[in-house]
Amino acid sequence: WILFESGKFFLQIMQTVVANLPLELGRFKKQLSKESNILYALSVGSTVKHEMHFLYENHSQFQPVPSYSAAYFTDFMAILSSLKKYVGTLNPASLVHGEQQLELHVPTLPIEGTITQVLTLRELWDKGNSGALIVVSAEAYHGPTLVATNTMRMMYIGGGNFGGERGPKAKLPRAPKSQPLCTYTQKTSTEQAALYRLNGDDNPLHIDPAMAKFANMKAPILHGLCTMGYAVRHVLASFKEKVGTNVVPTLGEVRCRFAAPVYLGDWLVTRMWKQEDGCVLFSVIALPADTPPEQVEAANPTGTEVVVGFVGFLYETELARPLARL
Repeated sequence: WILFESGKFFLQIMQTVVANLPLELGRFKKQLSKESNILYALSVGSTVKHEMHFLYENHSQFQPVPSYSAAYFTDFMAILSSLKKYVGTLNPASLVHGEQQLELHVPTLPIEGTITQVLTLRELWDKGNSGALIVVSAEAYHGPTLVATNTMRMMYIGGGNFGGERGPKAKLPRAPKSQPLCTYTQKTSTEQAALYRLNGDDNPLHIDPAMAKFANMKAPILHGLCTMGYAVRHVLASFKEKVGTNVVPTLGEVRCRFAAPVYLGDWLVTRMWKQEDGCVLFSVIALPADTPPEQVEAANPTGTEVVVGFVGFLYETELARPLARL
């Protein structure tokens, strides 16, 4: 963590920051349109065959993919720039996006208009040799209406041991060992990250092989929020509301942990378990692009768990399909 030459002054600065939390980091604008909503839907794998309601503006139930609100603010360089006035210069290569929490405050996101994001530094925890855990929230307003709150938990490698508190342990669930209630399988495109970048997250790690190598990746990787978008779509397609005719179940909350990178062209297998409280626990397994179809479609595919989390609905849901493949 590059701050000041004096370690004592570093400690004093960090203690001052922690004592004054929360700190507003800035306000950012994003313009929504039918086109921006369709672009996001395509960037997280929506297809005309299965999801015309996300892709065609004249569809009777045209609406945004609910996880689009997680992409309203994805400019991590702006986050670093905003943090600079409080904690100094940060190296973007050392910042790891570990968790994302999305809370929706409206049944359906707006299609058009201006979104104002209020970015706030909420928490700063000392995780010792693991680094410093930075918790930033982004409240999204459409006019006076709060439509969504995103909370990002990011680990700054090498930023720990500044004398602060360790903070609470993460309480995200783990994937059960039991067979999932349903699965959804889909292959990503080698151009998926290039498309997702158009939502605003233009980190070169996701397209430039040289930057990927610098970050110790064998190739450019998919955005974590893109993988989350796939998972949310898969859950929405697999469940339906017990009452009503909504083509998409009404989402209330998503929370997930990013466990490993996804490489462009990988297969994604989203496994789902219904919980007693009505939430759907999901685990996304990634398999290499050249994996034989019979292995991809296996009941227990051998792959890498890349995202695990849960989706909460506002209304009671039931299974819509036991298995889906794209």
